[in-house]
Parts: sequence; C-alpha cells; structure tokens
Amino acid sequence: TIKESIPWTRRIIPGETTHGGEKITMESFLIANKNRLVIKPSIGLGGEGVYIGQGTSGEQWETLVKKALREKNALVQELVDAPPALYQLGEDGCAHHDTVWGVWIFGSLYGGSFVRAIPKKGARKVVNAYTGARISIVFETDE
Repeated sequence: TIKESIPWTRRIIPGETTHGGEKITMESFLIANKNRLVIKPSIGLGGEGVYIGQGTSGEQWETLVKKALREKNALVQELVDAPPALYQLGEDGCAHHDTVWGVWIFGSLYGGSFVRAIPKKGARKVVNAYTGARISIVFETDE
C-alpha cells in the first residue's frame, strides 16, 4: 500500500540507494532527474525550504543537492502531478487550484486527512502554508 500511495522518498545521504528496483548513486541521480524531484527538509514546518526541481534553476538545484548531501538533513521525493481541482476563490466564484492531500496516522491507525490548496497561476508551485496555501480538513462519512 505504501509503494502504491506514497511517492518514492529517500533521505539525501551520500552513496547508493534504489529507484525503480535499480541501484543509483544519490548525487548523480538527483542532478540528472531534477525536473521530476522535490527536495525538502527532514524536519520542518509549513513547507519552508521545499524546492520543486522543475521550478528551480540548475545552478540552485546543484547547490541544494550538495548542501543536502553534506548536512544529511533533507529528503528527496518524486514529484507527483495532481490534476488541478476547482475550489472557491472569494467573490470571483471558483478557480483551478494546485492541491496536496495529507493524512494523519497515529501508529497504525488512520486519524484523518486534510487538503492544502493554492490558486493555480502558471507553473506548478510548492503547495504549503509557507507559500500561502489554504488548509482545510476533509469531512468523512461512512456513506
């Protein structure tokens, strides 16, 4: 279930790991696959310090990769493109938003879920509180 539901994620540390069942070298893989990856801090709040490769210059991305390898305090995750969703946008009615879904899990128990959404304007953005996304809970029923 985890492999089907959560994007490929690894700690950014020097050396080898696997991707798609094949061995890779972390640094060269991160640099070569910038446009389909996200770098984020291991510990953070509100999404500060999250970088989407396709929205980051090559030079800045290489600097981020080298820093993450040196400090060993970041994660890399495969970028998942979610289709835009329609949400209310003030008095203008509805508009397309980029969204990210999250879940709370307590041990092995499902605790609930939430959605972060930000109006879609051009290129894909990081969707989190730090960039101004709105956060809402998901109301769930048994029916």
